[in-house]
Amino acid sequence: MTTTLTEGQIFSAKYTMLHRIAEDDQCDCWLALDTELNERVFLRVFKQDLDNEIRQSISQIINRQRGLLHAQIPRIYALDRFDDTDFIASQYIRSQAEFNHAGDFAEQWQLLRQAAMALEFAHGLGFAHGHLHPHNLLIDNSGNIQITDFGISASQKKQISQYLSPQVKTEHAADASDDIYSFGQLLFRGLTGKYWRDGQTFESNLPIPEEFQQLLISMLSDSPYNRPRDLSTVIEIVDAYVAGDNDKVEAIVSDFSRVQPETVDISNRSTHIFPRERNLVSAPIALAGLFLLVILAFFVFRFLPEAEPIIVAEDAGSVSTPTVAPTPQTDAPEEKILTPLEIARLKELEEQGSEIATRLLRLQIEVEDIGGQIWAKEQYSAALNYGLEGDAAYRDKAFELALGKYQQGVTTLEMVLDSTESVSLQNQAIGRQALEDGDSALAQKAFTILNAITPRDPEILASLERAENLKQVQTLIKNGEIIERNEDLSGALSFFEQAYALDPEWAPAHIARQRIKQKIANAAFNDKMSIAFSALNKKEYATAREAFLEARQILPDSDEPKDGLEQITISEIQDAIGSHQQELHQYVADEDWAEAVIGYEAVLDLSPGTTFATQGLSYAQARITLDKELRRFVSQPGLMLTDSALTEAKAVLLKAARIKDPGKKLLDQINRLSHFISLARIPIEIELRSDNKTEVTVNRVRNFGKLASTKLELYPGTYTIVGKRRGYRDVREEVILRGGRPVRPILISCTEKI
Repeated sequence: MTTTLTEGQIFSAKYTMLHRIAEDDQCDCWLALDTELNERVFLRVFKQDLDNEIRQSISQIINRQRGLLHAQIPRIYALDRFDDTDFIASQYIRSQAEFNHAGDFAEQWQLLRQAAMALEFAHGLGFAHGHLHPHNLLIDNSGNIQITDFGISASQKKQISQYLSPQVKTEHAADASDDIYSFGQLLFRGLTGKYWRDGQTFESNLPIPEEFQQLLISMLSDSPYNRPRDLSTVIEIVDAYVAGDNDKVEAIVSDFSRVQPETVDISNRSTHIFPRERNLVSAPIALAGLFLLVILAFFVFRFLPEAEPIIVAEDAGSVSTPTVAPTPQTDAPEEKILTPLEIARLKELEEQGSEIATRLLRLQIEVEDIGGQIWAKEQYSAALNYGLEGDAAYRDKAFELALGKYQQGVTTLEMVLDSTESVSLQNQAIGRQALEDGDSALAQKAFTILNAITPRDPEILASLERAENLKQVQTLIKNGEIIERNEDLSGALSFFEQAYALDPEWAPAHIARQRIKQKIANAAFNDKMSIAFSALNKKEYATAREAFLEARQILPDSDEPKDGLEQITISEIQDAIGSHQQELHQYVADEDWAEAVIGYEAVLDLSPGTTFATQGLSYAQARITLDKELRRFVSQPGLMLTDSALTEAKAVLLKAARIKDPGKKLLDQINRLSHFISLARIPIEIELRSDNKTEVTVNRVRNFGKLASTKLELYPGTYTIVGKRRGYRDVREEVILRGGRPVRPILISCTEKI
């Protein structure tokens, strides 16, 4: 295949490719839209060019099958070629799956029986499938079986050859006996789970009567002469078997065996016998028939009265009606002798009369096909009378008169046919109005006429069904209205639902149904709303929410459930805020500002912008900052050694002192910091001792050199005293001086040699 196919592509000018369905080594299968017919089709696009012989063969099969119309045999439209690519267009069947042998045999038979009936129909018209197997038995969306690829071998899947007759395998022309073989294989596989092979024994887990086994074996015979002639008996036997009536199976097989032709031995024939050859009569039967004909001929010629010879016209196109001349009477008047011109004229009139009579008959059939005898009764009857009068004149050899009568009949019926469209439009209008007005009889009459004009039209059939149901629908509506007045809304709805189910398009049924459903919905809605508000007042929020949601489902367009749900949310938030407020009072009292911050933030999450929470959060965060500053100086008073730190500490103390209603914790911090500030600039005397070998230095104060003992005064704070001696490891000691506390002598001596 040289063409690359994509979704949305325009193919062969009239097909829009929708999507790929399947693909194998031979074909690319697509669902496409026939843009001319606005109809979806199945396209099988061949990957390799077909040779002329195969292309011609497929085309002939398709052309022959144009008259094969069956609901379970999808139509094959055409074999065509585009852009050096061969493809077949056929009817699209929305299929769920290929037929398989899953499930018990009774379930399989429900589908296989449909296939058998369709095959029987096709065989009756002279068509055969030839390549029947599970892969071309599709189950459509309605659960019915569809037989695809009729007469065309399209699948190369494995195990298909098991279903093909020996004759098809050797490429002989297929006929009904080949389908019977394939169908026998389908039945055998369904019963045993295996494929039949010649010489195989019949083994199955199912109790299968011997007679039924013999039928299957005959269907699977290598010789087409040993197979049943058609599928009708097979269907009857399998029906009886599935129904469990083995006695009926035995009886049918017994009758079937008695009428089967004698088995013909064709083992010595080298080729498969074609259908026309099978119709030949065997030699003994032919001789017997010939003998009977000879005897019959003797009696015919022996006892047949003398008659004038039958005259047959030489013209192959027309044959005169055979007549037997009466025996001449001596007293009969002498017949008028016609001239050749008169004979020719009469002959011409006779032929014209025959032609127009045929035309009249065809028109009569056409009119009957569209129900003209119903809606154009007078014209139809008049045309029939013209025909009868013409026949009488024709028999009397009054050919000109006959010709005129026939022509009048033709003209009358042509007028009927010409009026079809206007009659159709008129009855469409009458029928629609009658349905709207509730006139069942008039609607039935109009749509019956339309159904006759356009048989099996889905829209017309639906309207006719509506017309037939209209009186019942009206009765149901009346009963429902009576019940409704008695306040039995559910009972009224039952009647209205029945009426609506019968005719969803009839406005009164639709209106009544909607009205009562609205009443029921309003009552249920009010009940749910009452339950919801009652629960809301009791702070049973889960119950209230459930009731509001159910009310919203009943009337989705109502704003009341939405408002109720919002009230629940507001109440839940208020309750949560109230709970947080109680906790916050305790946190503030305990001066637990970290927990207070969490509580205020929780309130703001519930209700952003709440004033008390906003202010409380700011205050709590400020107290946390103040607490950190106070704890810093109280826990490390030595930080106030520098003037800047002391100034900072005094500012913190001032800030803390300005807090209104300070708690116990804050007052303690204020007192302690005040004490440390008061001592910050009162010197503390300390004594340094050493070994007169170590140089002693007080960082940020002075270097005292080597000493044995000395005293000095230092402000409260943290000091680092360092001792150094050559050849010894340095010593370092940190001293914290706090006002009001005595300090023991401090020894600094390097004693650890390096």
